[in-house]
Amino acid sequence: MKAPAPAESRSGGWSGLFLLCVLLIGLLCTSIPHSAPSSDSFEYFKMATGGISEAASPYRYRVLVPLFARGIPGPVAQRFEAITLAALTGVLLLFCRMARREKVAIHHVAVALAIVCCCPAFNFMLVNPWLTDAAGLFFITLMAQSLMAGDRLNFSVAGFLGLLTRETVVFLFPALLILGGLLPWIAATIGAAIFLVPRLIFHPAGTAYLSHTGWAHGGVGWAR
Repeated sequence: MKAPAPAESRSGGWSGLFLLCVLLIGLLCTSIPHSAPSSDSFEYFKMATGGISEAASPYRYRVLVPLFARGIPGPVAQRFEAITLAALTGVLLLFCRMARREKVAIHHVAVALAIVCCCPAFNFMLVNPWLTDAAGLFFITLMAQSLMAGDRLNFSVAGFLGLLTRETVVFLFPALLILGGLLPWIAATIGAAIFLVPRLIFHPAGTAYLSHTGWAHGGVGWAR
């Protein structure tokens, strides 16, 4: 029977894997050409350099990344690029942490990381690093990791921050119910408030509080 690998060896393997995550993001960042900032990006730029309410809906409700960008020196586009790269690196590191918790073999994790980095959606965030998609994915991944660990508090905090980044995290909140207890209901109430309050504060006068784009005809709608 083969003896298990020493703890030091396993630890060194995971450290190498964490370094691989950083190198993969660096490689992709330097090898994938960026597109020009889109009209969506300029809405976030407005929020990072001016007033939140100056941006169109629904961008004005995704306040976390633009507010964070205000505290980073340099041109506004580079601030968002730095946030996107940090968020995507964090996503890969969280994948490693989940895999380590589930005792997945390191070589399997390395292959999985390579597949994730080849995913079109992942590469889109590198091609268009001036959006909030990467930060939203980071909070979704953090919520999944917290759920696997049974950590209600971290799940809730990640969800609250995620709601201020991208609305998609709202669909993960029902997963908290499987952990039971009173906290899921408290978290749901706070999450609803976080979702609605910015829409009440920054909402333009004379328009409906909740509306949707023409995408709704194709089965996709956004509360704006």
